[in-house]
Amino acid sequence: MALKTGHWLPHSTLRRVTLLVIVLATVIILLTNIGLDYVRHVFPQSVTSFSASCQAEVTAPPIVLVDAVFPVKIQVLRGNIKYIPRSNATVRFSPGNTAHVQTVTLYYGVGTTNLTISKAGVLQLSVTVETTGDHAPTETCQASVRIKAAHLSDREVGYRLIRKGTLEGDALEWSAGFVLVEGPVTVPKSATLVVDPGVFTLLHSGASINVLGKAAIGAPAGQPVVFTVHPNESGERSPWGGLQFGRNSLGALHNTWLTQGGASADQHSRFATSNAGVVLSVEEGAEVDFSGGGVVDNAGPGVRGTRCTIKLKNMTISRCRNGGYVQQATVTMENVYVIEISRNHVASSQPIGDGFAFNQPQQSSADKALSRISNSVFTGGGGVGIAISGTSLNLESTIVEDFSKACVSTSGRVNTVTIHNSIMRSCSVGLRAKDDGKQNVHVTNSVMVQNEVGVWYGDRDAPTSESGTFILKNSVAMENSAKNLRVFSGGLEQPDTDIGARNVKLTCFFVSRGSAVETSRTTFSIKPSASCQQPKIHLAHSGCDFAMDLLPSKCLLSDYTPQGKRTHIQLQRLDLCRDCCKNASSLEFEDNYGPLSMRNIRDMKRATIYTGKPNEGCGVTFSTDLYQHIDSDCIVQKVHVKSAYSDVTHYQGESHLRELKVHYLDRVMHTNLTAKSFGVIVDFSHIPDRSSSALIKSSMSCPYSQRNTPLSAFVTEFLPNIGIYTRMTVKLAELAHPNNFHKYVAFLYIGNCMKSKHSDFVNMDTNNYVLIDNDRCLVPDRVGDGDIPAGYRYRLTRLYEILFTNQHVCQVPDDMITRLKEMNAVSSQAPSLGTQFRKEVESHPAMAPLVLKEDPEIYEELDGRVSILVSEYNAICEGANTDRFDSSLRKVYKTSPITESYLVDGRDYILAKFVDGTVAYLKVVGGEMREDVDGYVVNGGLAELVAYHLDRLLGMGRVAVAAARRLRLDETVPINGVINEKWEVLEDFDGKKDTLGRYLTDAEAKTTSRSIQWIARHLQKSQHEVYHSLDVVVVGKVKSQKENVELHPQVREFFKHSADFVNLENVGVTRQMLRDLANIFVFDFLIHNPSRKKLATSELRFVTDGNDKAFWPDVSIKACDAILKCPALLQPEGTRASTEKHDACPKICPNTDVIPSDQFVNCRFTVQTFSTLKRFNVGKGYDRLLSSKLRQSLMNETIDIDSFKSYFGKANLYEGLGARFFRLTQHMKKCMVRFGNGIFI
Repeated sequence: MALKTGHWLPHSTLRRVTLLVIVLATVIILLTNIGLDYVRHVFPQSVTSFSASCQAEVTAPPIVLVDAVFPVKIQVLRGNIKYIPRSNATVRFSPGNTAHVQTVTLYYGVGTTNLTISKAGVLQLSVTVETTGDHAPTETCQASVRIKAAHLSDREVGYRLIRKGTLEGDALEWSAGFVLVEGPVTVPKSATLVVDPGVFTLLHSGASINVLGKAAIGAPAGQPVVFTVHPNESGERSPWGGLQFGRNSLGALHNTWLTQGGASADQHSRFATSNAGVVLSVEEGAEVDFSGGGVVDNAGPGVRGTRCTIKLKNMTISRCRNGGYVQQATVTMENVYVIEISRNHVASSQPIGDGFAFNQPQQSSADKALSRISNSVFTGGGGVGIAISGTSLNLESTIVEDFSKACVSTSGRVNTVTIHNSIMRSCSVGLRAKDDGKQNVHVTNSVMVQNEVGVWYGDRDAPTSESGTFILKNSVAMENSAKNLRVFSGGLEQPDTDIGARNVKLTCFFVSRGSAVETSRTTFSIKPSASCQQPKIHLAHSGCDFAMDLLPSKCLLSDYTPQGKRTHIQLQRLDLCRDCCKNASSLEFEDNYGPLSMRNIRDMKRATIYTGKPNEGCGVTFSTDLYQHIDSDCIVQKVHVKSAYSDVTHYQGESHLRELKVHYLDRVMHTNLTAKSFGVIVDFSHIPDRSSSALIKSSMSCPYSQRNTPLSAFVTEFLPNIGIYTRMTVKLAELAHPNNFHKYVAFLYIGNCMKSKHSDFVNMDTNNYVLIDNDRCLVPDRVGDGDIPAGYRYRLTRLYEILFTNQHVCQVPDDMITRLKEMNAVSSQAPSLGTQFRKEVESHPAMAPLVLKEDPEIYEELDGRVSILVSEYNAICEGANTDRFDSSLRKVYKTSPITESYLVDGRDYILAKFVDGTVAYLKVVGGEMREDVDGYVVNGGLAELVAYHLDRLLGMGRVAVAAARRLRLDETVPINGVINEKWEVLEDFDGKKDTLGRYLTDAEAKTTSRSIQWIARHLQKSQHEVYHSLDVVVVGKVKSQKENVELHPQVREFFKHSADFVNLENVGVTRQMLRDLANIFVFDFLIHNPSRKKLATSELRFVTDGNDKAFWPDVSIKACDAILKCPALLQPEGTRASTEKHDACPKICPNTDVIPSDQFVNCRFTVQTFSTLKRFNVGKGYDRLLSSKLRQSLMNETIDIDSFKSYFGKANLYEGLGARFFRLTQHMKKCMVRFGNGIFI
């Protein structure tokens, strides 16, 4: 038996259903054919449409006059669009011009616009709402409504003419259709004006409605009622006067729209007369209840009231000159949208733009009137969002944003303003509270975000009120560009605390500290899974309860994007108090510090600075308790503060910035010699004690100080049990001394510290030196080498003597030496100490401008002293062993696997990258001769290698690290491609899995590059070897290299003793630059390199690169005086030797037997080079000692240098070096006879 599904109907029922379907179909066909022109008021004018995630509603009048302006409201009822700050709606008519599409901006899902229809008929108004930007996922809402456009002559609609004058009888009852008001009309006291739902009221220009009795307009659930201007015969529209409620009148407006009003608006004042240009005016004693609809697109202000009661609910005020202005009135606003104020097409080009202004100039404490705003939105205006002057007001669950002045501004003498659960965003000032009386402002569970200033209390010129209060509780001010909290007291700006501002009370008030990691204890965080939803704010404080309901917005940040990198903002608590702060065991501080104050100032001393000038300098030191916030914890700690200003070019000059720099240098060097410290810009409002503040100000009065600006200071933690230690001397190194003596001395030497005998301190608990009183550290050489008393000079020279006497330097900790070696090598991956030091300074933006401005040359001088220390350590403690000089880097060059390699077209080297990331050049060794291949000299690797060893023996440290290697070209050595000298890829071999050995084996078939073929010709393979190999000299890539550096002409004059240090300093040439140049000239002479015409730098100093032409084989003499006495770098361009010819000895130098000569003769040298040469100048064979040391050093290489007989010229390598050494010492003696110690830089 088969089963049946569905419903079974008896035949009689079936016949009735069929008949009903036929009748309905007939009606639909008839209605479709005849149109809807004859159907009156049968379709709703608030039509809702929604999808699964989004629901929208569009509201419009059912019947409009052709060419008359009418309002349309668009509202999103459900979906993400409802909660985001901005979205777009497109409006189209059908049938009609589909190409004409109007765009309407929605604010938190609500927007309005004014439209006109130029042709009679029934049209469908369609609206599509979409998300904009990245505020929310893509979402679309659609809704539509039908509107009939008709002429006044349309009988189906009909219209009624209302003449000007007093209304009476049936003239007080306006039924559905068109109502035309030709002039001013009055509703008398005993009468009631009744306007039915759906009425479309047209008013002539200047027409107005003055209600002295009552008015009942529209119905709560009825069709929209519209009051708009009637266009004249030419289509022009001039504003109508407005709707005015006289004294003691009553008004009830429901779903009513007032548009195109404000005829008498004075465009140059806020309110010229009592009713000037106001669209809805309410006078004394009147009560008006306005629910639904709105006041939109008017020339004048939207609402005005005086000593009256106004209730606004579920309505919109937009595109008026002002939203509203009331005086001594009680106003209730619920779910009111005040948007796009002063942004209309009718008003003047000089907008005022306040959202809503409340004024109560004569309120007494007995007045009980309280206005209220709740669940509303104020957005977009040229003035203040909500301006409160003397009025008591409750503001709750409201968004105020995007006003060019303040979001909310309060002032008054006895009023109370309460703000709860609200957002003030994207204004010049979020909340502006003026301290001008007994005003009480209470802010709870609110957010001031993305303004210039979050909260501003008080005024620069106003006295402090004795009885007003300003309370911020459980609230947040964050992401405000200038300042989160600005407080003025007594005309002075106070720090971001209630310290010194008696009326400001902070309880659980938090501000943004900046970007933070997710582990911050107190954060604002955005839920990544729900775009623009309620953010999660974690305060980590049990006594704080931030429970904010952000409706109608779930977006706290207006520019939040779900794909953005920022998901967390660190917050810090500002309510600083003595009782809630805890003592810190050690100083905690970061540059983005929280609010701080200094209390209990003690041990204050003025600095005594004597620099031999009328205004010696000024300064102050004191101890204090420092209060601040770190990660929302209030902490207090004992600190010592110093600020000192003087002439730092004087040897007795002091600077607290040097104290700060020493701390930064200690951090970079990992020596842990200084106490925890920081630099800070302190305005005097951080010091609440006025007498202390005044005394500090008077102590800082001198030409060198930052007068009339905030004070910069050095703050260091208080160290107990510290004592002065005995004077630092060479003998002390041999006696009992603190544990970290050698590290301490090495730091003082590198830091060029001119410490007095009372400036060395020791921690008695640990028996370790502690760096304190460092205001004469990091003294630049122009001061230390200048004309200073011998006692002061000895403070510096003794450090050299202590370190380098009796092998004391060998006791410097190994880890310190290792780091210094890595930083000193010009081809290591570690930046130089001077570079790291400067970057550390730059990483503290508050202090960096001041620190960098003071003694800018110290960073390169620091590197110079590191180079000396490292070279002396190698000579004294390591036997001048180059393998130990650059041990880690040379080990990489000799043994480390190669992960990438590139052949370089036109060059004799291979660019290689080692497994640790180091990059170097593999310069192929190709026999006895250097050749010219396509204009480039190949086979210069051996010269580079010898130059490196000689550089290290001389202690200069300006040549890239080099090491010889027999490179076995097995399957582990890849080839990644061929590049040119600019590192541009010519051939990319990635993915081909080729090796360097296989490529070179068949190079003639694979490439036309002559240089690559030259490399291939020097492949080696013995009978028993499987793979080829290459002899290479690995030369490190110079870090941060800058080539073709030009010298100032004054440099030439200096080296011939025609200019002094002052001349060079005036043109930006430092002493360290001159030292480097002097060493380069000596070095080029010793390696016989006449070809150097251009200079290069590595980071902060000159570097001696490009030594592949050294020891040129055409040398027929052992020494070329011209290279030393007349360096090519210092010669005019036309007289320089030709590098193309590789001239063995340029003929550009005069007879220099007599010094000085009328022409140029170089007579400048460094003290360090002189000392190093003196070390080799011992005994009868002193000219051979240096050569012997060089031979011994080269024996550590895998390549036998002695086997290359002809490579280094016609003279033997070591004999030529010995001869040049002898000539150098003789020339230095001649220079000294003429200039004495003036030859030394």
